[in-house]
Amino acid sequence: MLAALRPLHKAIEELTLARASGRVLAAAQQALVASPPADNSAMDGYAARALDWAHRKPLPVSQYLPAGAEAQPLDSGTAVRIFTGAPLPKGADAVLAQELAELSGAEVMVAAAAETPPVGCHVRRRGEDFAQGARLLPAGRRLFPQDIGLLAAAGIASVPVYAPLRVAVLSTGDELLEPGAPPTSALRRPYNSNRPTLIALLGELGMEALDGGIAPDDRAQLSECLDTLAEQADCIISTGGVSVGDRDMLRRVVTERGETQLWQVAIKPGKPLLFGSVGEVPLFALPGNPAAVFICFRVLVRSCLLRLQGAEPETAPVLRARAVFSAPANQREEYLRASLRRANDGEMGIHPLGQQSSGALRPLADADCLARIPAGIAINAGDWLEVLPLRGG
Repeated sequence: MLAALRPLHKAIEELTLARASGRVLAAAQQALVASPPADNSAMDGYAARALDWAHRKPLPVSQYLPAGAEAQPLDSGTAVRIFTGAPLPKGADAVLAQELAELSGAEVMVAAAAETPPVGCHVRRRGEDFAQGARLLPAGRRLFPQDIGLLAAAGIASVPVYAPLRVAVLSTGDELLEPGAPPTSALRRPYNSNRPTLIALLGELGMEALDGGIAPDDRAQLSECLDTLAEQADCIISTGGVSVGDRDMLRRVVTERGETQLWQVAIKPGKPLLFGSVGEVPLFALPGNPAAVFICFRVLVRSCLLRLQGAEPETAPVLRARAVFSAPANQREEYLRASLRRANDGEMGIHPLGQQSSGALRPLADADCLARIPAGIAINAGDWLEVLPLRGG
């Protein structure tokens, strides 16, 4: 799927930092200033020459420097009262932390039990974080809150970002009810949870979700619905209608009117996933079962959408933990909804949660990770497995 997709040439807009988190940079960003802008103190204390501190004699306090004040050159043989972030006076090269200082009137010296501060002690040098003009973030970077802080520290107030990817989300199936329908109607028909889930997942990526509603199990109406969405969106995500049942219409419609590049993947849950296009618009047709929809999106579709948006590849952290369960070998790669818990020996253990059915949502909501079981591998308690975190970003 990734090999078949190219970034779309989306419009570029300038956003303030307050609005830019989650969006994708359209141009590399360089620092307008150095950070720190000048040598400054990393501690509240007293600044002087390390050579004068080494004499371990009282030094007159000649200046008082809070953060933001302008420092005067250091008078020879004196110290300066200084606070965290305040610029280091010219001539000073070491800061004595205030808890290691001994005061006597208007003089200060190194306390008897303290070590003499060496050159550079508690000093933050100009540009040690980044220099003026330094390249901070590349084009294609999806901005995280820590990136916003970095840009602000570099004096940048706004950034060019790509317009959000427009993703149409479509549910299929005559049986589906919209949330809000009377519970008595749900005795024989399920509420549609897939579309709200996908819209929320797209929101986390800073993308614009177009609600395509529910399409009936009718070829003509489904075909018309796909054509309409293809005119409005950059890509389409649908759920249901891609298996082999008599009423699985979507795969047939795509085959007739578009292009199918992939159908069925060897993962559990999620086997009947389809990847293709309607005209020139990419289509990700996911299974109808709710847990399969979520897992297919996180494992397969998410990275494809980021590529379309123009984002540089994001490498998901590969975490490993020990299984506290056994499982027989499966022909497909399996993703278990699980919880990570620390054992008495300090190691993290993987605990599967509830029903692992592709239609069960409660275990997915309770899970903090997906545990990946490779195809063809039997699992014994104590085996190491890879896990995909589900919370915290």
